[in-house]
Amino acid sequence: MELAIADNGAVAAITDQLSTGTIDDVAKITREWIESKPNHEEQLKAVIDLTEGAVDRDETIGEIVTEAWSLLVNGEFWRARYPSIDAAIDHIDNSSLRNIRRHASNNRARKANANLLEIILDVAKKYEFNVAKHLLISCAVRRLSENRGGRGSTKEIVRSDWKAVGDMDDGQREKLLTQPLPTAEEIGELDLNLGLLTLPPPLIVESHQVQGEAAETTNDLDSSDEIDANESSASESRPRKKSRLNAKASPCGCSDVPASLLERLGRKSATEASMRHDHEVLAVVYVLLNTTPKGYLKNVCRNHLKIVASYLGLKTNEATTEILQYRLKTAWDNRVTIDAFKAGPETHQWFKLKERPAVKDDDLVVYKFWPRPASLLKSLRHDCAQVIVAELARPDAWAQWKQDGNLIINGLFDWLWTGTSLGGSIETGIGDMMAEEFDVYLHHQRERNGKPNYGWCRTMIYSLSQQVIRTDLSYWMLYAALRPNHNMRLVAYPYYTKYAVEHDRTGFAHVDMNIDQYLQHGHGGNIIQGSMSLDNETEDACTLIVPGFHRNIERWWQDVERRGEKPRNAEITPIHDVSKLYNSTDMQAYGTYVPVPCQRGGIRVTRPEILHGSTKVAGKQPRRTILPWFVGVRDDGVTLDNEESETWNDLAGFYNRLEAPRKTPSGLPNKYGCVPFPFPAATKMNLDAAVSNALLAQTTWNDPSVQLQANVLLGPDRGKAREIVMRARLDVLRKFKLAYEKMKKVERFCYQSESFFAPKPECK
Repeated sequence: MELAIADNGAVAAITDQLSTGTIDDVAKITREWIESKPNHEEQLKAVIDLTEGAVDRDETIGEIVTEAWSLLVNGEFWRARYPSIDAAIDHIDNSSLRNIRRHASNNRARKANANLLEIILDVAKKYEFNVAKHLLISCAVRRLSENRGGRGSTKEIVRSDWKAVGDMDDGQREKLLTQPLPTAEEIGELDLNLGLLTLPPPLIVESHQVQGEAAETTNDLDSSDEIDANESSASESRPRKKSRLNAKASPCGCSDVPASLLERLGRKSATEASMRHDHEVLAVVYVLLNTTPKGYLKNVCRNHLKIVASYLGLKTNEATTEILQYRLKTAWDNRVTIDAFKAGPETHQWFKLKERPAVKDDDLVVYKFWPRPASLLKSLRHDCAQVIVAELARPDAWAQWKQDGNLIINGLFDWLWTGTSLGGSIETGIGDMMAEEFDVYLHHQRERNGKPNYGWCRTMIYSLSQQVIRTDLSYWMLYAALRPNHNMRLVAYPYYTKYAVEHDRTGFAHVDMNIDQYLQHGHGGNIIQGSMSLDNETEDACTLIVPGFHRNIERWWQDVERRGEKPRNAEITPIHDVSKLYNSTDMQAYGTYVPVPCQRGGIRVTRPEILHGSTKVAGKQPRRTILPWFVGVRDDGVTLDNEESETWNDLAGFYNRLEAPRKTPSGLPNKYGCVPFPFPAATKMNLDAAVSNALLAQTTWNDPSVQLQANVLLGPDRGKAREIVMRARLDVLRKFKLAYEKMKKVERFCYQSESFFAPKPECK
């Protein structure tokens, strides 16, 4: 695309102000004019028009080299090759340089041109015209050097360079950026100004200097650090320097460094304004590299090396002068891919953490190595799950689970009454103490405002008996094997117990899931449920289920919707009570409720889709059950199976403080089991088994000891798994007895005469 060159009123207004010396409003007028354009392309064209308009009115931005002249004189770059400035002009014999000298003598014109240059570069930087800026300056200086014989005016050079920017496509611009800048030998002595001219001059210059003394200067250069004998013929016109020690030095210790650059680096405000980006700092590095043979930076003092290195993001306090020299030179060599260089495996530690892209090792913080592998936990294979179910239940248990969605496994907890042994270790049972503990909690429960508890013991949430059942490894293995997704990362959701005595009303009919969400997304389909019984249940006082309902729930829900009985907001609010929804017609089609009694020490495990409930009235014999409520922990280690319920972090806090959760496992508000404060006599057991502690949220499933033990328990070596289970049971029996005595003492102390264990008055 060719960009037209046009003079206009805006250019005239700006340049007229320049010519009359009213410079203060130039920046404002220029920015307003450029920012009025609708897009970057038009803004670039506006910058070009402004430049060309200024050139045509002889307020030449083409006299960009006027600034170069000033730098050449003030920096005394000519001393590198010529005995005087006049000798430099005579040798170069360039009419443009003579014109430059004439323009420079006019202080007003020089000030105006320098101010316009500042505005153009500032606008180019603001709108990210880095390609245009680079091309304008580098090509202008290079072509000036090529046209030493007066071939082509400076005005023509600038005009062609700006036009070249418009003619370039994106690929050409990208190629331009990746090309290395020309060396001093290639484009002549004036190229020493290139790096400085590409730096936007500070808009506000503070008068004060940076406080503090300079740090130690660069180590003395070796006298053998001589200029190479094979230098270009251009350099032979000046006397050879036998040592850099004889070069012109600044008070700070720098030698042959442009005075204007040192003055800029000496002002904090100027440095901050002109070195805000890596490419600006690297431009300064480029100038410094061109002031010393072979580009070793040995002529730059340590203080100025630290200033430049710091703005590039390099760490400077612990780095020696030689290291700073090497790292700045290496950064320049990698300027095209500076971001990748800063994040390199060997180089990212050179830079301050906030001054480079993030790398993976940053997440290690103070650690040196990443653990491998990140997780040791192995997946539970489907065939292994069937083996575990057959081992802990019976050979046909898997088929019955698939058919009915329910299993009754009697005898799993018989060891609580019979005790257990391993090798020479023997521990007696604790069943009677567990039964007594139920009585303790029932003793402390009342009917709230006269409302019955329907056979629930809502004060009993963190009892020792519940800890025993929640931490049993065999129970956990069964749940992991029977869950559809075989997720072994489980946690016991705190919930109260069942303690129904004669005449208690216990009837209900529930489904603990959001049916709509389950049918659409499988939500809640892995939260299998169950209970452990401390008594021999009978068919007139036990749990009721609709066997096989998991195979019919979708058709039944469609029937409910066709009948117009689907509750409002069923997609959002879980359906809990189904006593009215599941009518006699449904029972004929999909089955009736049947009793599933458990024996003492037995367990029931039921799929979440199964409609379940309880017989209406408790019998003469007490019915005590513990509900483990094992729920799955997702891969993030925080979210549970049901997103609406508490998180793992919440449960860990509740277990630590022995507080009741605010929500039920189904995600509903905990209206009935939300006790106002922890039961004072609740006592914790600190068990040895790692998996047991994970089930109580006392440690995470990321703990390697938990993962390694889980792998064995669910692995192919069933003998080793049984040994771990037996050792854990011995530990539970021993620690339960100790903790139970502590619980009794605390309960007596806290409740005195109202204690369950207080002496009973004698009957007369």
